[in-house]
Amino acid sequence: MREGFKETQVSLARLVDIRYKGQSYELTLPVPGGRLGERELVSLARRFHRMHRKHYGYCRENAPLEIVTLRLAATGRLPKMKPLSRKAGREVEAVGTRRVYLSGIPQDVPVYHRRQVGPDWEVDGPAVVSQADSTTLIWPGDRAWCDRWGNIIIETAGR
Repeated sequence: MREGFKETQVSLARLVDIRYKGQSYELTLPVPGGRLGERELVSLARRFHRMHRKHYGYCRENAPLEIVTLRLAATGRLPKMKPLSRKAGREVEAVGTRRVYLSGIPQDVPVYHRRQVGPDWEVDGPAVVSQADSTTLIWPGDRAWCDRWGNIIIETAGR
């Protein structure tokens, strides 16, 4: 599997969007694996009518149906995530400063690289945490730290 999952880690779900002919909204139903013969299509139509009655309060069992979309969804199961290890006594140093306008006032604030902060890191704002795809600003009076999973938690000062 090209995405890095073993076959046993992947589940496939077949889905179909169905509506009454002429309607502009559909309902999505799961489709069981295997061949879709006449018996399976009749069963699918019955399930559609039941679902339509449940969602909209009525069904039209003799009205023609349209299949709008056929979909195959593949889901890969990741291994259970382990908490990051704490590195007691390790100080995370700012890699520099950045001029930031806070409430219209320019300030030079410390900048931290995201990949360097972890469960042992905490900082009082103002500060910036920078990474390739985003920038996190910790405002003055706020406090930020990382939990054991590496998430940045920001406790705001209640502005």
